Amino acid sequence: MSENKDIYTVSSSKGLMIILGIVSMLLLYGGCTYIYQVISKGIAGEKILYIVLFVGIFGLFFGTLWNRVSFKITVTRDRLKVRNMFFREKEYYFNDISDYTFTDGKWNSNVNVFMEGKKIFSIDSSDNNFNRLYDDIRNEVERKNQGKSSIKENVKEYTVKKKKEEKKNLISLIVALIMTIPLIGGFLLALGGSPRDIFIICSIAAIMFFVFILLAIQEYFTKIIVKKDTIILIKPPHAKKYCKMSDIEKIHNHPDIIEIYMKDDTPSQFATFSREKDENVDIFLKQAEESGVLIKSSDFDTYNMLK
Repeated sequence: MSENKDIYTVSSSKGLMIILGIVSMLLLYGGCTYIYQVISKGIAGEKILYIVLFVGIFGLFFGTLWNRVSFKITVTRDRLKVRNMFFREKEYYFNDISDYTFTDGKWNSNVNVFMEGKKIFSIDSSDNNFNRLYDDIRNEVERKNQGKSSIKENVKEYTVKKKKEEKKNLISLIVALIMTIPLIGGFLLALGGSPRDIFIICSIAAIMFFVFILLAIQEYFTKIIVKKDTIILIKPPHAKKYCKMSDIEKIHNHPDIIEIYMKDDTPSQFATFSREKDENVDIFLKQAEESGVLIKSSDFDTYNMLK
């Protein structure tokens, strides 16, 4: 790990924080407007259940937002700066890490990091650069325990696909977008908008959200199934495509993504996968290398620079 000179940050997804912020602000505005109206009418006692419900829902969203905004880990070479929900930072070094536990849950994955048996922090697979930090932690622990193996090197069947937490984020995004439409309608109604204008604006928003959801579903359900030397690409709405490891011309290995190029494709790019959002990318890369596929590594993210 001492040779890793990369500087990067592990933090919560900006998209999720924006959605939580928008929903929190809408709930705050709607809740305050409702509470003001019931208090001014003198019926607060009759509507106390609704008031408590508004406050509870707002507290849930705002608390989640606060936790997401405050969490941050800055990695500088072999040093980690961990910021907690009170915005206090503590410094650790990779040499301090004695062990870790990886939990692959139904919806999310989690890594707890320990120093001499004491938990010092945890990271969630929905966080930015989760895979990068997890790989660094795993490599450091493996270096200290060379006789132990933390991953299965001889896996022959697996799938390169979006992580469970990414699909969970997609579902959360869809729910948030659906919830946003009535919130927009309520907001416009509170401002005195006519039913016709509210219907038109909500209809336009619904169409835009629907198109976005379709594009997101296509991306999130694209995957590669690897069965020994056979590769099956599934990309909705297209049919399955079968090929062999030997049909791969080369793989461009960038810090954040890998680009797979085929020998007989026009254009030759077969698929692109992200280390942060897709699982089993490193296993696929290792198997391709063992199969004699040309791997071109890049120290810089030229993909995003040229994009």
